Amino acid sequence: MGRNLFYDLPIELINLVYKQYHTNYVLKQLLTRPGNFSFMDTDWADILEQDYRVVDNIPGAWEFLRVCDYNFIMYANRRNVIFKKIYNSINIGNSLYILQFIAKNGWGLFRNYYN
Repeated sequence: MGRNLFYDLPIELINLVYKQYHTNYVLKQLLTRPGNFSFMDTDWADILEQDYRVVDNIPGAWEFLRVCDYNFIMYANRRNVIFKKIYNSINIGNSLYILQFIAKNGWGLFRNYYN
């Protein structure tokens, strides 16, 4: 196997190639990944992202939200361990409805619905 001539290029050119790669692929993936609410024109997009990550890190939370009634806060089983973990960890109660919509319909439909 031959020598990789890429690393013989000037460091400025190598950095330019890496920058272009990250701009085209890595940044695009970060901006479109589920849970990135930066496309929303709202002051609480960061809080929504935090709440999304909270739910993402609680085992069984997405399934719990998916099967719950749409009036989640009123009719959810408040004694359920998952309910307690979700409710005690999120920042805004209203984000529960958005997260439940995502759990029931998927991230793609939420993005299409919001845009």
